[in-house]
Amino acid sequence: MKLHRENLAVGGYFAAFVGLGLIAASVGPTLPSLAANLSVGLAQIGVLLFARSFGEMFGCLCSGPIIDRGHGREVLALSVLVSAGCLAMVPFSHSLYPLAGIFLILGGVQGAIHTGSNTLLVWRHPDRAHSLLSTLHFSFGAGMVVAPILVAWFLPIRADGLFIYWVLAAALVPVAFVLAVSGKTVAPKTRHTVQTRSSSRVALLWAIALFFLYVGSEINMGAWLYTYAIRAAQFSPSTAAYLVAAFWGAFMVGRLLSIFGSSYLNPSQYVCGGLLAGSLSTVGVIIFSSHEGPYLWICVAILGLSMAAVFPQAFSYVSDMLGISGRRTATLLIAGSFGGMLLPWLTGQLLESISPHALPMIVGLAMLLALAAFVLVGRTAGNVRESIPRS
Repeated sequence: MKLHRENLAVGGYFAAFVGLGLIAASVGPTLPSLAANLSVGLAQIGVLLFARSFGEMFGCLCSGPIIDRGHGREVLALSVLVSAGCLAMVPFSHSLYPLAGIFLILGGVQGAIHTGSNTLLVWRHPDRAHSLLSTLHFSFGAGMVVAPILVAWFLPIRADGLFIYWVLAAALVPVAFVLAVSGKTVAPKTRHTVQTRSSSRVALLWAIALFFLYVGSEINMGAWLYTYAIRAAQFSPSTAAYLVAAFWGAFMVGRLLSIFGSSYLNPSQYVCGGLLAGSLSTVGVIIFSSHEGPYLWICVAILGLSMAAVFPQAFSYVSDMLGISGRRTATLLIAGSFGGMLLPWLTGQLLESISPHALPMIVGLAMLLALAAFVLVGRTAGNVRESIPRS
């Protein structure tokens, strides 16, 4: 029975992350239809994305302490159920600000799902965290790949594509039930980490910098690669779209390979190799952007492969070095969210005013700085860390 509940819980985490990926990738293709429903322009509809991002940071912040008190299962089950309710309401909305409120709540519960799933998975299986976290984040990517296909499938039922929200809402209800009946999870109590307070704080600050820089780089590349391909490489819109697909396709393959590769490489090797290879590949992107042939495509694919496993493996490494809690997970996710807001904004300013090559330059520099931050996490935490039995 205990093993059954363990498998049920882990399966629930994976299913919740598939749902997060489906939601994330469904919003983009339906934004024009939502704008038409609300009789607003695309510039105004962008408030939905801002509301969701703000809500996600708030959800991470609020859910962390609740999870630390032993209510992670309840937080996850309720968050998935509220997500289903919010999604079901979207097609009925015909006013911008009430819909923005729905997206604010949706972002909040998504932040709670991110925080809860990552934290509880590490608590349940600390010895297999690096491989299970890779699978968890692969589940998110799988949802992102499937979502546009589902939108296309359901267009004959409702031409604006908004039927997908009802489909996702219905699919999330059984996931909430699975999480609700899964076993309760609390923080491991057999061993804990003893650190000097100053060193622990310094190591956490470097970890925050790591996630700020890496997540900002990942979102930055996804947001501006299409524009870069058109402006710097002179690609047609359709070819630029295929280049973006190549990046995310390589990213997905990298996440899949990391599930199996985690048996041979430890998180430190994955993160250092990924950040270094990713940073070097941005140099190739700049060099080959004005050349015909497959070289730019190869560099972009290498970048996608390199970035794929960094987040789950870095999270596993930080969890091992510093210990993990709901608050700490929330802190790292909020840092990543800020990076995902700030770096793309900065890149957008420089793309217009200086050069389209600002994209690979900022991404490459950010990944090098992230590598330095990762090394410093290990040094500042490892110098004084001592594991002892908890009485």
